[in-house]
Amino acid sequence: MLISEQIKKSHTFHNKIGHKLNKFQYQSSLKNNISAAYFDISMEHHISIVTLINNSLYGSAFSLVRPLYETYMRFLFLQTIDSENDIKKISKGTFKFPTMEDMTILIDKEYNTDNFFNELKSKSWKHMNSYTHSGDLQLGRRFTNDYIKPNYSNEEILEVLNNIDTLLSLFKIGFFKLLESKNT
Repeated sequence: MLISEQIKKSHTFHNKIGHKLNKFQYQSSLKNNISAAYFDISMEHHISIVTLINNSLYGSAFSLVRPLYETYMRFLFLQTIDSENDIKKISKGTFKFPTMEDMTILIDKEYNTDNFFNELKSKSWKHMNSYTHSGDLQLGRRFTNDYIKPNYSNEEILEVLNNIDTLLSLFKIGFFKLLESKNT
C-alpha cells in the first residue's frame, strides 16, 4: 500500500470516530470525564501523527507514538481504580502512576488478556522511547548518504500508521463500550 493511501485511510478512520464522538453522550463523573479526556488526547495524537507524516515530518510523528500508547495505558489503568481519592489525584496531576511495566502487568491481570499488553510493551517500549527521546533510532534516521536528511523507509512509515490506527481502534472500542455500559 502507498503511504498516501494509508494516510487517507487513517484520516477517514479518524473522522468517522470523531463523528461518532460528537454525537456521543455519557453520564458525567470525574472518572468518566478523565476517561473522555484521555480519549480526546489520543484522538489529537493520532491526527497529529497522520498530519506530520503527510508533511514528511517523520521524526516528530514517530516521537508521538509513545504518548499515544501511554495515554491508552493510562485509560485502561484508570478503569481498574475504584478509589475516589486516587481518581481525584489523577485529575489534579498528583497521582503517582506505576511504571509502564507494572501498569501493563496489572492491566493484563485485570482484563484477563493473557500478557498481551505486557508483551506489546516489551516488544515496543524501547523503540518508542528511542524515537520520543531522540535516541539511536531517531538519530539513525537523520542521515541519507552523506547528508543530514531524514531517512525513514516506506515500510516503517506504513507500520507506524497501521499501528496508530490499531491502537486508536482498541481505544475506541474500550471507550465507547465502557461509557455506553454506564449509560444503561
